[in-house]
Amino acid sequence: MSTSQVKTQLHEYIEKADEKMLRMMFSLMQNYYEDENAIVAFTATGTPLTKKEMIALSDEAIKSVENGTSLSSDDIRKMKANW
Repeated sequence: MSTSQVKTQLHEYIEKADEKMLRMMFSLMQNYYEDENAIVAFTATGTPLTKKEMIALSDEAIKSVENGTSLSSDDIRKMKANW
């Protein structure tokens, strides 16, 4: 089922739903989006990172490794020696 079809089907379910079902669906969606904005980590300087930000940073790091643009542990050790 495509994303468009899923959305259409969800709209149909929402229109048919009773109050109990609407409250359950609302709670599920609310928790999903609140979790995305939950603080899950902090940077070295103490800045909080949300789940969404942490995932984005992780995706960036993965792309960097895949593209060969990340630093190796040896590179980091050399840089550290000059700190």
